[in-house]
Parts: sequence; C-alpha cells; structure tokens
Amino acid sequence: LKTVLAPKVWGAWHLHELTKDLSLDLFVLYSSAAALLGSPGQGSHVAANSFLDGLAHYRHRLGLPALSINWGPWSEVGSAATAVIHRQMRSRGVGAISPDQGKRALSQLLLTNRSPQIGVVPIQWSQFQQQGIGRDPFFANFNQTGHRAAFEKKADWQAQIKQLPQRQRIGFLTQALQTEVAKVLGLAGNQKPELTTSFFDMGMDSLMAVELKNQLDAHLGTPVAATVIFEFPTIRTLAAHLVEMVCAADPPPADGLAPDLHGEPPPANPDPPPDVSSEIEQELAALETLLERS
Repeated sequence: LKTVLAPKVWGAWHLHELTKDLSLDLFVLYSSAAALLGSPGQGSHVAANSFLDGLAHYRHRLGLPALSINWGPWSEVGSAATAVIHRQMRSRGVGAISPDQGKRALSQLLLTNRSPQIGVVPIQWSQFQQQGIGRDPFFANFNQTGHRAAFEKKADWQAQIKQLPQRQRIGFLTQALQTEVAKVLGLAGNQKPELTTSFFDMGMDSLMAVELKNQLDAHLGTPVAATVIFEFPTIRTLAAHLVEMVCAADPPPADGLAPDLHGEPPPANPDPPPDVSSEIEQELAALETLLERS
C-alpha cells in the first residue's frame, strides 16, 4: 500500500507546500478514472488518485489554482497501454484515449474549465452499467430506464437454472461460464476456454478473477464468495458448485418424494423396492466361478 500511495501522496503534497505561496497560473494533477469508477483489486491505486482529487478541492477552497484530471486509459502510452488491458476495458464499455485526443482535451480544460476536478473517459454507460454497478447511487444521473432494464435482464441465470430439468442445469451453466470467461480473458469471439483447464493456466490474473466474480454476482442476482474462483478454478468445477449453490435454497419435496407432474399426490405408503440382494449374491458367485476357472 505504501509503495503505491507514497509517490502520489507525498509528491503532490510537497509540491503543494512548496508552491502555495507562489503566484501560479496552473497546478495540474494527473489522477485516474479508477478514483471515479473503481478498479477491482486496486484499492491502493484508487486511494492514491483519490488523494490527488481531494488535494485539488482543498487548494480550490484556499483560492489556489488546482485541477485534478481523472484520465481514462490511454491507447499508446502509460501503464494501461497493453492489448490485454484494452480488451478488458472495452468489454466493460470503457474506450482508450489516443495521445492526440488527450492533448486536445487537456488544452480545452486549461482554457475553459473552472472546476477543481474533471473526468476524461470515453465510456458507453449502457454497457458499463451492466458490470454490476447499475444500482450504485453514485451513478444515478447516468442510470436511465433502459440501462436499469439491461442490468435487471442480466440477472437471469438463477431463474433459468431452476426452470431446467436437473440433468440440464450444469450443461447450461457450463456454456454460460465459457462465454463469460472468454470475455474476461479477452479471447476472440470464436474461441472457447477449455472446461478442465485452470483459469490461471489460461492467463487469468487476480484482477480478472475479481471481474469474473462480479459478473457472476450480476448474472445470478446474488453475491458469490470472494474466493469462489480460487476454490473452483475450472469451468466444470465452478459450474457444478454454482448449480449446487443456486438449488440449495430450494425446499425438498414433502416426505422426500418427487412431485407428480400431473398434479396427483403420491401414494401415502408406496410399495418398498424389491429385494435384490439375492440376485446380487448370485451375480457375485458367478463372477467368482469365472475367476477361478481363469
């Protein structure tokens, strides 16, 4: 935590202390959109950039120049300028800023902006709000009716699983998980991850695991354990676990009997199953005879 916080926190604060008595025209801080939108698994990064935002507001109250820019990912420079990260961000509805776009945005902000903080993020809100934040009050101003409906529609796995016959449930969820894992890994549309290969052998890191967990929360309409990706690290084992979790809350049929699909109650005292023990003993005896002959 200290390694991430110290450069931004102490660096920005020392600049503030050393320049607060100077007649500056500009005091610009490069913050991150992570401080506005959140970033799973990067709490220290979010906290460090939030300090920059807070410092800009503090200087503004003192009558000093200050502007904190919450930049989204840039396409060619910076720590987020990798193909994998860009695919991940696009899957969430967040685009990349080209250097030319960034320079034009900076010029415009320096000439016209009067706010101590502003975000510069190319974002598709309808897609972004499907990532599990559709009900967050922070995004209420962007939460249009259509966006809420899209989020509600996403949480449908649980209902579908319960409606399917038991033998079809794991198959349905296995295919659904293949699609979600492929999105998180940034695979091409025609690529499907293997069912028995570990997520982490596929290249999934801890941030991707958090993203997949959030997707499961949204699709199931209920939170899953934070460690579920690590405890069930393949699509096959995860599908079996989630089906068991979803169906565990269903009450068992009365008296342990399956309900009659035609609405007729089961008999009060069903006939006991036939005694097959003698038949089993005969089969075992026949097998022993064959083994002795061989």
